[in-house]
Amino acid sequence: MGRAREANDDHMGEEEREGLSDFRRNAPIGPREALGRQYSEFMAQHPTGEGLPAGDRDPQAYVAGIEAEAASHSKPKDYSLGIGSLKGK
Repeated sequence: MGRAREANDDHMGEEEREGLSDFRRNAPIGPREALGRQYSEFMAQHPTGEGLPAGDRDPQAYVAGIEAEAASHSKPKDYSLGIGSLKGK
């Protein structure tokens, strides 16, 4: 029991010292409130967590996958008139 509590205390301490603390200090209130609402909605939809993946994920691979998916959905804007090059030949 003591080792589990020590590991949990260490983990919680990391969260308080690292990303979450930095986010709370530096993020504007609007995005913080929006994330809080999204979290509340998610928890209301999944009160037991049953059926949700609970395994560890590689954060870098996860972010790379999300970024690749987002990039595949975005098309560069074409501001041309579609009449070819306007440069002299």
